[in-house]
Amino acid sequence: MVGARYVGVFLVFGLGFRLAACAPHSGSDTDPSNGAGGASQGSGGESSKGATSSSGGASSVAGANGTGENGGILHIRDAGTTRPPADSSCGAVAEVPEQITKYIEASITDTITTLTPVAIFIMQDRSSSMVTGRPAPASPMSWDNSANAITAFVKDPMSVGLDIGLGTFPYGPNNTADCSAGTDCGMPVVPIASLPGNAQPMTDAMVAQRPGNNANTPTECALRGMVNTCLTYHAQSPTAEKCVAVLVTDGNPTACDQNEQNLEAIITDGQMKGVDTYVLGLPGVNLTTLDAWAHAGGTDKAIDVSGGAMAFVAALNSIRGKVSHQESHTVVTKQVISTPLKCQWKIPAQKPEDPPLDPEKVNLQFTGPGAQPTQWGHVASKAQCPTNTSAWYFDDEKHPTQIFLCPNTCLGVENTTGARIDILLHCPRIEAPPS
Repeated sequence: MVGARYVGVFLVFGLGFRLAACAPHSGSDTDPSNGAGGASQGSGGESSKGATSSSGGASSVAGANGTGENGGILHIRDAGTTRPPADSSCGAVAEVPEQITKYIEASITDTITTLTPVAIFIMQDRSSSMVTGRPAPASPMSWDNSANAITAFVKDPMSVGLDIGLGTFPYGPNNTADCSAGTDCGMPVVPIASLPGNAQPMTDAMVAQRPGNNANTPTECALRGMVNTCLTYHAQSPTAEKCVAVLVTDGNPTACDQNEQNLEAIITDGQMKGVDTYVLGLPGVNLTTLDAWAHAGGTDKAIDVSGGAMAFVAALNSIRGKVSHQESHTVVTKQVISTPLKCQWKIPAQKPEDPPLDPEKVNLQFTGPGAQPTQWGHVASKAQCPTNTSAWYFDDEKHPTQIFLCPNTCLGVENTTGARIDILLHCPRIEAPPS
């Protein structure tokens, strides 16, 4: 019966350690490390001063004073697992291990797209025919269509980064600057500036500049004004950004010089100085005349926008695609990609004041979400990893720097969300049972 009670003590003690490893332990009358329970005798020995021994030979400990052959550490073998008892002298220090990172050099291919910097200056016809439709075949919707198209264009995300400005002919609400005394329409209604910042001024100007019922068509004023505005912009641009002119009109000249060859010469002179001219024809215009102007401006043919606002938008988009073309090229660069290695950690570095690391006093503790911490046993190598329980091993048994989980253990950790791994230092190591 004494031998049966002895086995019972071992089972109770082993279960308690599973719940609180390396923590202070209070004795009881069945705690062999306390010695308060009196002497007991196994089948192969005798007791003295509370000392306990058994025929299994698994342990020996002094009773009353807690000191003995193993310095107060009782080694109990339970199903092959060596588990240290809770001992007041063992204060485990929990450390979060450092993650191991693998660095791989890889080739990264990027497509770099750049926009050629360009400025677009729109010279918009604001003669009375734009709102009256007279003389036919002009359209009373030409101004509204122009305003809607310009608004859509400047607010298009694809236009971001473009520089844009607006002029009108005749200029201003009182139809001023009509070529008398050598003046022109070179005073921008909206100075050239970048989108998207200049989008709202462009939209507001098309509302404010709506023509009255008696505005004429001083085309010479328009041509000289837009060419001179672009030349001024060229001279002032710190990056020598190109400026192109876009003439929008719905009819033949009715003021200033109306000679077609003279007007064409103004455009040709501007093109020779670096200003290309695009010409958009609204309802009522003579496209043959506009084709000649476009050719003189280096843009081949005029663009017919008599189909309404959508045709106007398409024309502006086409111009944007030609003058602000995208240049794409592929760049291959070498980059170092870091990937955390799963189930592999560094043992935390020891501080100078810490005692030297003892590999036999290192344990691994796993805490699942909402669960109590569990310590997993150690095996000597990956080859000895058990298949039926969780375990871990060192990279080097004598001088370890890293901890690895056994393959089956690793699979379980990878499938757990919100778990924590701690390394417990300074407490006797738990060994995993053989598989």
